[in-house]
Amino acid sequence: MVQYGNVEKQQRVLGMAWDPEKDVFKFTATWRDDLIPYVIGRKRPTKRIALRVIMSLFDPLGLLAPILIHGRMLMQDLWRAKLNWDEEMAEAEFVKWQRWLDLIPLIYKVEIPRCYFGDADSREFKSIQLHIFTDACELGYGCVAYFRAEDNDGVHCSMAMARCKVAPLKHLTIPQMELQAALAGARLLKTVSENHTLSITEKFLHTDSEVVLSWIASPTREYKQFVACGIGEILTLTEPNMWRYHNLEPSSELHQLTPIIDEYGILRIDGRTAHAKHIKYDARFPVILPKEHPVTNLIIDAYHGRLGHANHETIVNEIRQKYYIPHLRVLVGKRARNCQQCKVKKCKPHNPRMAPLPKARMQSYARPFSYVGVDYLGPLDVVNARRTEKRYIAVFTCLVTRAVHLEVAPSLSTESCIMA
Repeated sequence: MVQYGNVEKQQRVLGMAWDPEKDVFKFTATWRDDLIPYVIGRKRPTKRIALRVIMSLFDPLGLLAPILIHGRMLMQDLWRAKLNWDEEMAEAEFVKWQRWLDLIPLIYKVEIPRCYFGDADSREFKSIQLHIFTDACELGYGCVAYFRAEDNDGVHCSMAMARCKVAPLKHLTIPQMELQAALAGARLLKTVSENHTLSITEKFLHTDSEVVLSWIASPTREYKQFVACGIGEILTLTEPNMWRYHNLEPSSELHQLTPIIDEYGILRIDGRTAHAKHIKYDARFPVILPKEHPVTNLIIDAYHGRLGHANHETIVNEIRQKYYIPHLRVLVGKRARNCQQCKVKKCKPHNPRMAPLPKARMQSYARPFSYVGVDYLGPLDVVNARRTEKRYIAVFTCLVTRAVHLEVAPSLSTESCIMA
């Protein structure tokens, strides 16, 4: 028998490990010797072995529900595949099995305080509220209970208990699954209330299904047996005014993207091109990445360098073939401005500083042409007695008023300049 987790200073309390020094509950996993090759050696198990391993994890309060639910969904897949008890699972299920085993080490890091509110005295609380949150999807449903206490020092919140179940083999619609989650939440409310001595002042149940809330507010006789029975039990355990609607804000950017989680746990966009098999999977379901994240910056830099420091639109179009990043154009421009090669490529020579203007240009109250600049224009061909001669034009410019005077010069000699 092999046991994982630090058990030297732990005691067993109701099937859970208790660390008296920290006063926290911990979790350990104990495997029999015949299960070691399947857990440690990653040998392909049968359905019987898989069930034994999954049921070896004892979690009476549902604190490990996010991990155990994946094992239960795997067992359901084995039942759907009509696998015999001693028949090894197929490759697809074996991949999920290995992925689930990778989650097992996480349970050793879980520490749950034994006391809900630490050193606070429950007799001094102004109010103690019990909140039940329920939710469901196509694969399963669950609920969790929280205590919220308020005293002079502030507000204290603590998780009390949780429950999760996989969806039944018979297909249920999402509203029906939400109804099952609400029913589980109502039962959890009763369990927590009856097994605690705390003076609970208020009780609330939260759901993100408006359909379920409308069912609860309506007479049960208006619905078919499945809905009527569920609503009837919910109304027996709770009151309609205890239910609250709780959901993501419709205006949130993530909510508008209709995100999904693939089999590898990656968050993707669920678009309308799911059946376009000729398009790559990443293009049909782009990976959602957060902005201003180191991984996002590395991906943008990689595309920027691979495309030869191309323009922004080219980089944006290539990245969108695989990823969705909010405000991508802004991020691409920001990363390009930090690229040293782009800085060198786009830099311009610095214009030299112009010298001060000559003193003659800055004279005031001077007569025109007191300070003159001279230049020549030409040569120009001139006909003189059937001969073609060259003539030049001397341009005299007043440096103060910028007035111009023109004179004809026969040549470029000094004498011609003086005579002009």
